[in-house]
Amino acid sequence: MTMRIRQGSLRSRFQARGAALVLLILGFGASAAAQPPPFADIHLHYTWSQAEVTEPEEAVAALRRHNVVLGVVAGWPSERALELAEASDGRVLALFSPYIEGMSRYDWYRDPRVLERTREALASGRYVGIGEVHLSGSRPPARDNRIFQGLLDLAAEFDVPVLLHTEASDHRFVVPVCQGHPEVRFLWAHAGGILGAGHSRGLLEACDNVWVELSARDPDHYGSLVDAEGRLPDPWRELIADYPERFMTGTDPVWNAQQVYRWYEADEGWRHYDALIAFHRDWLGQLPPDLERRLRLTNALDFFGVER
Repeated sequence: MTMRIRQGSLRSRFQARGAALVLLILGFGASAAAQPPPFADIHLHYTWSQAEVTEPEEAVAALRRHNVVLGVVAGWPSERALELAEASDGRVLALFSPYIEGMSRYDWYRDPRVLERTREALASGRYVGIGEVHLSGSRPPARDNRIFQGLLDLAAEFDVPVLLHTEASDHRFVVPVCQGHPEVRFLWAHAGGILGAGHSRGLLEACDNVWVELSARDPDHYGSLVDAEGRLPDPWRELIADYPERFMTGTDPVWNAQQVYRWYEADEGWRHYDALIAFHRDWLGQLPPDLERRLRLTNALDFFGVER
């Protein structure tokens, strides 16, 4: 297999990293045969709380151990994402978060500085997208919020994707967003959280600029993707087969996310990375080989502009 960085794409800004990524994906080195198949983890985090208990080098060691050849990380603040990317020998790319300081995750949509900082970050070439952006059907911001809409305009201007996390009871909450910005590529985080396969199908049918990622669908988050016997249910299996180019996965290594009474504890998500990625490799392994490889690796390479 030979690879090169697609000319004129976002990834052309990352030539040095791209060369390293090529070697990683090719399994370069004598130890490659002993490693599991290469994996693209497109939903990582490295936050101030995680940094209290996990050094960047420890997180990168976990990625190497599991042959993660492409990772995409969101940080809070965004400089944390850069720390992980810079420690990663080219295998991790950073997203820019609109949560620019302190507790701004809860009021970022009121702060015009978010758009200024986002423009500066994307213009620097150090970030490959925007996210993770949380949008709820029951809490602010509204879909027509000026700051949120400005982020989408910047994504279109710089030709970068947006990792969008929605908390809503129906996929139709997202449809006005993706249809209103057809020039923006959206990654729908966690396949809509607790929503089932039918909602992913509805969104994919409504918007051809949406890709669905299946991170954090393990038994500890959002209700498991698999049944009690660990099997991928037929509705998901059929949907993935119908849209083989539109699915990716990741681990979302956060912990205590659903346990608000432990808010005072550092996020030890990276200590659970082995179990999280094992869960995803297990259900992926239930797919036909070509489809498994698409979701495990090649869809993400294509989405982020790495030619095969």
